[in-house]
Amino acid sequence: MTRRRNMNGFWRSGTFGLIAAAAAGAVGCSSSSTGGASGAGGGAAGGSGGSGGGPAATAELPPMGAAAVEAWLAAGSYKSWTCEPAVHAARSPSPHGFNRICSNALIAGNAEATATWPKGAAAVKELYAASTDATPVGYAVYAKTATDSAAGAGWYWYERVPLDHPAPHDAAGVVADGLGSSGPAMQICVGCHGAAGSDAAHTPSLGGRDQVYTPVSAAAPAELPPMGAAAVEAWLQTGAYKKWHCESAVHAARSPSPHGFNRICSNSVVSAHAADVGAWPQGAAAVKELYATATDPAPVGYAVYVKTAADSAAGANWYWYERVPSDSPAPHDAAGVVADGPGSSGPAQQICVGCHGAAGSDAAHTSSLGSHDQIYTPVL
Repeated sequence: MTRRRNMNGFWRSGTFGLIAAAAAGAVGCSSSSTGGASGAGGGAAGGSGGSGGGPAATAELPPMGAAAVEAWLAAGSYKSWTCEPAVHAARSPSPHGFNRICSNALIAGNAEATATWPKGAAAVKELYAASTDATPVGYAVYAKTATDSAAGAGWYWYERVPLDHPAPHDAAGVVADGLGSSGPAMQICVGCHGAAGSDAAHTPSLGGRDQVYTPVSAAAPAELPPMGAAAVEAWLQTGAYKKWHCESAVHAARSPSPHGFNRICSNSVVSAHAADVGAWPQGAAAVKELYATATDPAPVGYAVYVKTAADSAAGANWYWYERVPSDSPAPHDAAGVVADGPGSSGPAQQICVGCHGAAGSDAAHTSSLGSHDQIYTPVL
């Protein structure tokens, strides 16, 4: 099984991420660090202790303290928030295995902004053993308790995992339960989330910042694709992008594209700026339907690209996804996925940015009016 090293020196593999510290006393992403867990009644050594103080719980704001949080989760209030459409594999640098994230209105409504989150911003991450499971086996909950994040101390953090999970936890499976000012909440949760949005490698989703890696946007169903193969595929099947500005017909690829027969759809951020010469705004996105022939009625694959920050950073601040048929000559995994991630590394950088980085650079790489900044064909 492939193992990946995260930013704090830990290795992850398996269902949720088997973590081994590279050096004693290191801290890591969420359930990936040393340091004990606590619970409402205390637990493993070093626990932060359950927090029972805090604002009163509402449908939009989780309570604090393990027992109260678990009761609130069981009520399912968060399921009415803005949630990702499907369970997906963790996005780097998360160690959370398969998960699905739900953001409350304060996050969903500010996902495309750049300022710190307002007090009351909150999210729930459902943790799953497999992408096809119907029921979570654990949860991570985080809520901003003060206007000033105070380097994570102004957030409440809760995480509960299965009892056989390798992350440090108490007898109830609680990894962290408290404010991010001390204990596992600081060492584990803030130890990872503190880097959210700090650079391309720590911006796995559009709008990641201020302790939140993936804000689920209220705009996502229509104008913004999600990120991660499972979520992208589920979103593509809804057909939301077909309401964008789309080419009228399938056509042969325009040089230098290797995509055979295709049809491109641009969201309103691209179409509204197609005649401009400056960089695309954050949130610019496109979907390229891939076809076997010009007369086929259904795509056999897709390419999706989304700008995740104002600065393209030579393609690093774009999310890239491509899935092709299993018999395609392009390098791909067992599911046909060629690339799935930010353009800062791996196939997304080598293949996608390796081509799109030249868009608009000269006549040979200006296949359509408005080619520039990683996009060859903006659809008006």
